[in-house]
Amino acid sequence: MRSLHPHLLTPEQKELLWSESATPEPCRHHLGESAERCGSTPSRLYQRGRRCFAHAPDPIAAPGTSAR
Repeated sequence: MRSLHPHLLTPEQKELLWSESATPEPCRHHLGESAERCGSTPSRLYQRGRRCFAHAPDPIAAPGTSAR
């Protein structure tokens, strides 16, 4: 897939590109008050830990923020 700006990609294209460098390790995102972790796979390693596609930081958002 040729290189495009993230805001020009469809949701399906974004997830496909994201998954190309993901690993089978589980997401470690905390799910609110229950103190449980998401556990979805695949995930990628970010500064704040492993995240699945749904919990990954938004590449367009300002550093240190997430749109999800």
